Amino acid sequence: EGLAALPDRSYDYVILSMTLQVIRKTDLVLREMLRIGERCIVSFPNFGYWKVRAKLAVLGRAPVTRNLPYSWYASPNLHVLSIQDFRRYCAGHDIRIEREIPLGHCGRRGPCALWPNLFAEEAVFVVTAR
Repeated sequence: EGLAALPDRSYDYVILSMTLQVIRKTDLVLREMLRIGERCIVSFPNFGYWKVRAKLAVLGRAPVTRNLPYSWYASPNLHVLSIQDFRRYCAGHDIRIEREIPLGHCGRRGPCALWPNLFAEEAVFVVTAR
């Protein structure tokens, strides 16, 4: 709600770090970020990460990992999204992805670079309005 008071393009960068999955009005927040900033940096835990998928498939329970340290009942997460989900969201909402940075323990040229949706624990995107 506080973003509405800021003028258009009043910042070079607006950062939403590890928060996308916990906010209630995702569309509103992203739209306002893109309105007030030239570029927006968005980071989030990748729920498509193979260890998250494997724990759910093998144990049959909501996973608890280093990046997702809460049990399902205590988690602040409202949205479960993957890198692929965010790419699709951007494509459907006139958001241009300038840069995508997959993060994890697999190196820049390893599997994170080849298959980020499966091997990156987190993702950082730099986005702009089209």
